[in-house]
Amino acid sequence: MLLVGQSLALHASPHAQALAAGDAAPLVAAARAQLEAGADALDLNAGLEGGALDLVQAAQGLRRALVRVPLFLDAASPSALAMALELAEREGIARPLVANALPVGGPPGPPGSLSDSAEEALLRAAARARAGLVISPRRADTPTGREQAPVAALSEAAREAAEGARMAGVPGPLYLDALAYPPASDAPRARRSLDLLRAYRAVPDTERLVAVGNVGHGAPGDVRRALRRLYAVAAVGAGATTLILPVEDAELLDTVALAVAARAPSGDIDGWLLTVADAAAGGETPPPPPSPGGPLRDAWTLLSG
Repeated sequence: MLLVGQSLALHASPHAQALAAGDAAPLVAAARAQLEAGADALDLNAGLEGGALDLVQAAQGLRRALVRVPLFLDAASPSALAMALELAEREGIARPLVANALPVGGPPGPPGSLSDSAEEALLRAAARARAGLVISPRRADTPTGREQAPVAALSEAAREAAEGARMAGVPGPLYLDALAYPPASDAPRARRSLDLLRAYRAVPDTERLVAVGNVGHGAPGDVRRALRRLYAVAAVGAGATTLILPVEDAELLDTVALAVAARAPSGDIDGWLLTVADAAAGGETPPPPPSPGGPLRDAWTLLSG
């Protein structure tokens, strides 16, 4: 299980301001804190408006101190990611690097093809940089509020894109994004992400990724934390191999340790959480938590619908 620390925001952030002034120390300190908390890799998030320079400045600053830690370069624009990988290669920034993410789906093309020029540019850049790649079938989905795209369509879009990435020479790892949604606003899509994780098991030579932090959006603090715990064990049961999550949440990481058998269960709640993982593995609805349940019962109600 690869745990990717989230929350290293770059664009218009104090980290970005310090990096622009040539000071990587605040970002390195934040990164070290995430690694000490349990992260195996780091997600450098340029956000919706950030670009290649934000990512490259951050990667340069971190690589001087953290040589072998996988860095996920996260931006909304595939063009920005392609440029970031090209700049990273030119500047000699050491691997491992992972581009997050290649959006795929939409109108069908020839099997294994990726017709959009920005997507093609990202594939070429990932191949040249020998980088990993997150594949997100979000373009095959429908807008929130409309009937959701079926799991089969999303899984097929991701599978074809993985084939296209290999044909383009991308060495991997290839991570398939299960499109986590917050149950507080879209419980059916939150549950669908677990179905998608199970479907991804049939795609060879890929990792199954989900952003656990997404599921807490819109919920009160105690329920938000409980949702992340509940969803994390369900995702592990459904077959996730990579979790992007707030590693500063010690209770969440302890729950993940339980789910991956890194620690023994202790008490009724731990036993119930393992039941949740087993239910998710088979696509079943788990029973409610032991009484009184508290925030975990509220989280179960939201996720179970």
